[in-house]
Amino acid sequence: MTAPFDDGQLEFLKALTEALFHGVDMVISADEVVGNVADLFGRVGGTKLDELRTALELTEIALAPAFVELDVETRANRVRNRLQNSGWDPFQDMARLRGIIYACYYGYWEGGDLPREAGQVANKANPVHRQIGFTLPKYRDRIDPPDLEIKDVTGREIHPGHILTDATLADEYDVVVVGSGAGGAVAAHNVAAQGYKVLIVEAGPFYPSHRITHHELEMIAALYKHGGVQTTTNSDFVIFQGRCVGGSSTVNNGICLRVNEDGRTHPDAPDVLAKWASIGAPIDAAAFHASYDAVQARLGIARAEPRSGRHNGTHLTEGWKAHAAASTDPREKRAVTDWFDKNFGPPGTPSACAYCGYCNSGCPYGRSGWAWRRPICPRRAATMARASSPKPRPSRFCGRRPPTANWRPRRCGW
Repeated sequence: MTAPFDDGQLEFLKALTEALFHGVDMVISADEVVGNVADLFGRVGGTKLDELRTALELTEIALAPAFVELDVETRANRVRNRLQNSGWDPFQDMARLRGIIYACYYGYWEGGDLPREAGQVANKANPVHRQIGFTLPKYRDRIDPPDLEIKDVTGREIHPGHILTDATLADEYDVVVVGSGAGGAVAAHNVAAQGYKVLIVEAGPFYPSHRITHHELEMIAALYKHGGVQTTTNSDFVIFQGRCVGGSSTVNNGICLRVNEDGRTHPDAPDVLAKWASIGAPIDAAAFHASYDAVQARLGIARAEPRSGRHNGTHLTEGWKAHAAASTDPREKRAVTDWFDKNFGPPGTPSACAYCGYCNSGCPYGRSGWAWRRPICPRRAATMARASSPKPRPSRFCGRRPPTANWRPRRCGW
């Protein structure tokens, strides 16, 4: 792996790290944090690495003059003062860079790229985890409150027989779908169900659950576009987008919310469908909610169990109710407090979500995205993930040709 930063950039990153953690008892060194930053972006590479290098240069300018030569306290004060002005792009870059540095401190991992169980053993005494009171799933007390044992669930993965190689890829397909996320996968499923031979092309890798670990920095680099730091073109927003088989449906926490849902939407909230109609995009409300119903049935969406988050969910709901009762703001008094819906389940079964807390870096236990990760079309589906080489390789779902008299095969290039 080519070193992502030169010596000057590494020196600046270390100086910035020391400033951000000034007055804090660091249990790993600033050099180790910078090493994590370099490792993360060495894995990401590409245009995002070029952007980060530019952001480093702009941040150094924003913190000038002579930032690296200042004492730590002066550096910390300068960062604090300059971050108050977030309207200037270099300061926005600095704010994002601060978040990356924090992630590379709290995401500290020992033992390198080990399998899931071996990684947890190697990090049982992780000093950063100990500092913040975090316990890995393997070592958590699951008795109070009573909770599911955290173990693997089988039968929900894409079967290995559906994973193609270059040697097994066919020459001809009827339909090519680009992207294997929620949109592409559903489109391919519906087309293949009509008898067409469908190819899904996916730029990202295939990570079955057993390959996913609790090393979050590694998983984010592998499963997210641009390592989880993709932004809008004006750099105002960070866009978390999956870049793997399953797309963002593989790296999400399963929260399912409906637009204009009766009993769940604030009574004072604007009517979204009315807004769409006012700008020339009318939607049939009955058909819209019927589509929600179909998706809910297909994915097994149900209300999250009160055990989720252990005691935290109950504390939050009861806390809000107490706040709203004492509030003089009528909007707060009318606000809805409820558990969200979730598609990791089905609830109340041994294979339901075990709430390990790692949803956003991929479920390592085969419990998430259960309707997607099972073969979409068992006898007509196949997938090939990108190999570890820099050049993306496609992922595919294949069906059979349609039974029509005038059908002619067409070559689909890549």
